Amino acid sequence: MRVADYITELLAADGITQALYAFAPLAALARIAAAFITPFSTALLLAAAALWIAGFCLFSLRYGPWLCRPRADQRE
Repeated sequence: MRVADYITELLAADGITQALYAFAPLAALARIAAAFITPFSTALLLAAAALWIAGFCLFSLRYGPWLCRPRADQRE
């Protein structure tokens, strides 16, 4: 049986999830660019740090309450 046979709804990321998934690669690109564009390396590293923090904060706000709930099946 295919995995698609189990899916009854179209899976789609909401706007917050799309934004947080965009922050991680942008942060990585800023860190890589900092190695090659030395006059702006400090600014690029600060931008990379800010993007990473923003992405992690969005993840924590979006999925933190869901991850901290007790399990639905009451197992440990």
